[in-house]
Amino acid sequence: MRLSMHDKNMKIYKLKHLYTYFLTNGATPQSIFERQNYLLYKP
Repeated sequence: MRLSMHDKNMKIYKLKHLYTYFLTNGATPQSIFERQNYLLYKP
């Protein structure tokens, strides 16, 4: 339970970091979703 909770928090942290990174670089929302999906679901 602890580990899965930690994983969830890490994913949320990554997403927040990605959003700020892409927004500051003027990326489109579509590229944000593609990038976050790659990070979250890559093998």
